Amino acid sequence: MNITKQLKAIRAMAGITQKELAARADVTQKQISFIEGGKDCCISTIRRLLNEMGYDIVAVPIEQKEGGNSGE
Repeated sequence: MNITKQLKAIRAMAGITQKELAARADVTQKQISFIEGGKDCCISTIRRLLNEMGYDIVAVPIEQKEGGNSGE
């Protein structure tokens, strides 16, 4: 599961709407919608959203994109 899907799942488990999270994290609901829809965004925004829900980005596992360079 990629980070944007994880963010959506965490928000849903917390019972928080996009609008509520947007207000708490000082971003727009549209930004959250774009992020959860897989659009590009700043990692700092994802970090802020996760922090507002009590998560540290380091604790959220991230999958490598298909075809990505594993460094090997």
